[in-house]
Amino acid sequence: MLTAPSLPLLAALFFAPTAAQDLAAAPQSVAHTSATPLERALESVNDRAIRADMDFLAGPALGGRGTPSPELELAARYVEARLRRLGIEPGTTDGYQNRFDLSGLQLDVERCSISITAPEGQRTLQLGDGAYLRSGSDLIDVDVDAGVVAVGDGSRSVIDEVGDLTGSWALMFESGRGTTGAIRRLVDAGAAGVLVTPGNEYEREPYAERYADSLERLGKLRYSSPTSAPPEARTGAPVLLVDREVGTWMLSSLGFDAAPAPGTRLDLRVAERRAVTRKDASAPNVAGLLRGTDPELASQVLVLCAHLDHLGTDAEGVVYPGADDNASGTVGLLALAEAIVARGAYGRSVLFLWVSGEESGLWGSAMWCRDPRLPAGLAPRAAYNMDMIGRDAPATLWVTPTSEHAAFNPFAALAPELAGTEGFEDIVSQDSYWRASDHYSFASELRIPVLYLSSGEHDDYHKPTDLPERIDFDKLERIVRLTLRILERTDGLTLEPVESVDGRPR
Repeated sequence: MLTAPSLPLLAALFFAPTAAQDLAAAPQSVAHTSATPLERALESVNDRAIRADMDFLAGPALGGRGTPSPELELAARYVEARLRRLGIEPGTTDGYQNRFDLSGLQLDVERCSISITAPEGQRTLQLGDGAYLRSGSDLIDVDVDAGVVAVGDGSRSVIDEVGDLTGSWALMFESGRGTTGAIRRLVDAGAAGVLVTPGNEYEREPYAERYADSLERLGKLRYSSPTSAPPEARTGAPVLLVDREVGTWMLSSLGFDAAPAPGTRLDLRVAERRAVTRKDASAPNVAGLLRGTDPELASQVLVLCAHLDHLGTDAEGVVYPGADDNASGTVGLLALAEAIVARGAYGRSVLFLWVSGEESGLWGSAMWCRDPRLPAGLAPRAAYNMDMIGRDAPATLWVTPTSEHAAFNPFAALAPELAGTEGFEDIVSQDSYWRASDHYSFASELRIPVLYLSSGEHDDYHKPTDLPERIDFDKLERIVRLTLRILERTDGLTLEPVESVDGRPR
C-alpha cells in the first residue's frame, strides 16, 4: 500500500528538478508538417508527457489529492505552472485559481469529559471507553451537570407516567429494538440529556463493538458542502451511551440489581462537557483561458473540465492515489491544452478547468457554475467532462447524455458519431451516471449542453490499488484525440440551452 510522505518531502518532490517533472512541465516540441490545424493537434498528443504527469499526480507525493489538503494545493500549482508555460492566460478575474471556501465541524476529544458521582464516589469516563456517541447528530456543544431519573425503555406509556423531566438526565434501558423515537420523546419531555445503557432484553453486540468507529468519525474534520450555509456548532440535549458494565455499576452503587421503576429519582449526578470545533479552509479550481478568434463566437466559452481531487489518505496513512479517478482526466486535460495550443485557437473561447471537491459532492464545479468569475464579456455555452478515461476494454467508451436522455444535445451527438475514428466501436450508455460527475453541475446549474466521456468503473475504483501502472495509456490518448476531433466540429454547432435536465422542463 502507498503511504503518505511528510510535507517537507512533498515540497522536495514537487520542486526538485527531476527529469520527469522537467518533461511534464515544458511544452513538447513536435515537428508539425501536417497541413491542417486538427492534424497539428493530433500529432501533439505526447505519450511521454502524459505518463510523466500521471506518475507525479497519482504518485505517493500527492497523497491522493484530498479536498482540502496540502497535496491538492501542490497538484493545483502543478497545473497552473503548465498553463503559464503554455502561454494560456488566467481563466478567472482572480488569476488562475477560482477558489471556494469550506467550513467543517469536528469533535474536540481533548476538551470532552464525563463524570458520574454516586454515593460511593466519583467515576470518570472517556469517550470510546465505557461511554460512546452515535453519529453526526451527537456533534453538539454540551455542558450538562444534572441528576438522574430512571425512565425504563422510554416508551410513550412510561413517559406519560414519569411526567416532566426538566433539568434531569433520563436513564433509559435499551432493549435493542431501536432508541430514536424514545430519545426524541424524552427530550420533548424536558430531559436535559439522555443516558442509554443495555437493559436485560438487550442481546445485540456490546457498545464497544457497535459504536467502535463513531468517535473516529466524529473526531475527524468533515467539511460541509460549500453550496450551503457554513455549519455552526449546535447546542441541545446530549445523548450518551454507557456500556453494560457502567450501567451495572451505577445501579449496584445504589443497591439496585435490576432497572428501577420508571420515575425513580436516583442518587446520581452526571456531568458531561462536549466541545465541537469549527474550522475553515478553501480549495482550488484552476482555470486557463484560450480566447476564440471568431468575432461572432469568441464571447461563447466551451468549458473543458476534469476533477483534480481524489480521496486523499486514510487514518492509517494509506494513500488512495486515484490514477484513473481522476488523474487520468487531469492529465488528459493537460494534454488537450498542449494540443490546442499547437493547433491554434478555435472560433469559440476555450476554458480549461480543473475542479476540486468532486469526490465530496461536485463541490468545485457547482461553485464555479454559481460564481465563474470569467473575464468580462464571456459566458459558458457548453461543457465537456473527462472523468476516469484510462481503464476498461480498449474499444469501449462510456457516454452520457445519449439519445435516450432528456439532456441529449448536438454537442453530445458528436461523440458516438466520431468514436470509431479512434477505435471505439463499443459505445456504452452511462446515463445511469448522469448525476455522478461534474458535467451534472453545468447541466443543472447553467442549463448548457454537456458531454461526459469515460472508460467506466473497474475493480480498483476508490481503492488504494487505483495505480498509474494499471492505466491503459493508449486508450487515454485515444480519448484525448477523440476529444480533439469533437472540438474541431464544435464551432459549426449552434449551442442552445438544454430544455430539460433529468426529464424536467426548464
